[in-house]
Amino acid sequence: MHPQLFRYAQGPYGGHEVLLGASFDLLIWFVLAAMAVIIFHAVYKSG
Repeated sequence: MHPQLFRYAQGPYGGHEVLLGASFDLLIWFVLAAMAVIIFHAVYKSG
């Protein structure tokens, strides 16, 4: 069994699902994506 990437629960006012949060397993991917954008922007602006 693998961990869930997103956590859901039942909404307080209805029966639909609401997003509670994301797993910390995704944190490294968001950090890497942010670093890639910063590096790309620095290279783009320097040239």
